[in-house]
Amino acid sequence: MKISNFGLIICLTPAINFIKNNCRILVAFFFTILGLYLRFKRLAGRELWTDEIWQLAQTKGAFKPIWHRINVTDFTSFPGVYLLNYPFVNLFGTDKWAINIPNYIVAFLSFYFLYLICQKYLKTFWGFFVAFLLLCFNGNLIYYSFEFRPYAVLPTLSLGSFYFAGLIVSDWKKLSILKKVLVGLFFIFVIIYHVFGIMIVGLCLLYFLVVEANKRSYKEIIKEMSPFLLPTGILGVLLFIWYVSSTTWNDVQKGNWHPFDYYPNVTNDFVHFVRQVFCNLRGDKSHGQKYLELGIWFSFLLSKNNRFKLIGFFLLMIVLPITVILALAIYEKYWFLDRQFIWVMSLYAFFLAWCWDSIIVYLQEKEKNRDLINLIFRRQQIGSR
Repeated sequence: MKISNFGLIICLTPAINFIKNNCRILVAFFFTILGLYLRFKRLAGRELWTDEIWQLAQTKGAFKPIWHRINVTDFTSFPGVYLLNYPFVNLFGTDKWAINIPNYIVAFLSFYFLYLICQKYLKTFWGFFVAFLLLCFNGNLIYYSFEFRPYAVLPTLSLGSFYFAGLIVSDWKKLSILKKVLVGLFFIFVIIYHVFGIMIVGLCLLYFLVVEANKRSYKEIIKEMSPFLLPTGILGVLLFIWYVSSTTWNDVQKGNWHPFDYYPNVTNDFVHFVRQVFCNLRGDKSHGQKYLELGIWFSFLLSKNNRFKLIGFFLLMIVLPITVILALAIYEKYWFLDRQFIWVMSLYAFFLAWCWDSIIVYLQEKEKNRDLINLIFRRQQIGSR
């Protein structure tokens, strides 16, 4: 029995409408599943290496009094990673699949936070598509996501901090007291998780405060948000000082390391240094995605509505943290490594998507304006006859 073309269209219409109405969530679902598969595939193809075994050894045994600032990871005593992994290590021992359970959840949350951010700030399907494409296939994120190391969690913490910072600053009056408290607790956890936690939270809040200051004065914003900013800021800074003061940088300086063992020396070869940084931000060793970066400069030129926000994001959330990390590496005579700014990579995926989203919106508005001008012109011609 043959089905006519008309009948086929009738049969497919509900499915087409479903896909059209839910294209964003379908893209998010597809790339989340694919991204997690790529991360599991990476874990399946390797065993725990030296740094992970060392991390495991620090986490075993009786619960350590973290307020005593015991060195539980790298050269610092920031306890967040220890608190996150302790139950799983002591339940499952050295099984690489079991001890990484927190990282599986965190990796899923990175896609979820990206979805929330894109829903809030992106207007087009293609911007949405680019964001998930980049987060899914970023080679560095795939490589590090399921490593038993602190930096596996940082990309998710940066996306979460960006989302909650936007929520707390832009939607302050709409949030209940409970939600404000929970956001504050999340920020505190980010700060005690890693030495870069305070920079993640601080830059995210600073970015949205600067954006909000375009609408009203800083004085008004700070006065309104002081019940949140003061206790969270004071507690966060005190905890950061407490834990960073026990950092054993002497152990770093004893090592035979040079900041530019893995990167071109920024003072001798600035161009190649910048190229390698951007290559790693994309996580694209083949350079196939580099053409997406043309969207940065086109969006700066074309997008009048988002220009200030995009340039501000690029400077505050991308350039500044990498510059600070580089300066610390040079000062402490330690390697400058991709994993140190891995938390910038997840934000960079959103940034590139936002750039292309802004370009598409600009072109759509230009097309609408052209159609409107043509319509007015035709009406004037008809009226003059």
